[in-house]
Amino acid sequence: MTACDGLAAALAHLDDGPCDVVLLNVADATGLDAIVRLHEHSPTTALVALFVDDAADLCNQALAQGAQACLS
Repeated sequence: MTACDGLAAALAHLDDGPCDVVLLNVADATGLDAIVRLHEHSPTTALVALFVDDAADLCNQALAQGAQACLS
């Protein structure tokens, strides 16, 4: 497991080689852009969005943007 500090670091890590799954901490709607960028960058990598609160609306948006699952 590798922890990346920010989106740029995560994208760089994905450039180094394949990854089975990305766990993305989504604090608010701005995190949805990160989902789009990660999905575009590495479309075959599973993406799980992690939400602090019960954010059903944000979860639905995350799934529409390319996340495979949401956890809160």
